[in-house]
Amino acid sequence: LVLTDEGRLAASGPPDEVLHEDLIARVFHMKAAVRHAPDVPPRITYQEGLKV
Repeated sequence: LVLTDEGRLAASGPPDEVLHEDLIARVFHMKAAVRHAPDVPPRITYQEGLKV
């Protein structure tokens, strides 16, 4: 699973791989949070947000 600079999700597996909608929502929500809080290190934000 790869998050491109454009904010799009690209599956590392076959094109027909189904991505979990909740995961997609989490990623876009985190990207918005990073944009609105530039003082927060994106790496930590993404790691914390992706924990299950």
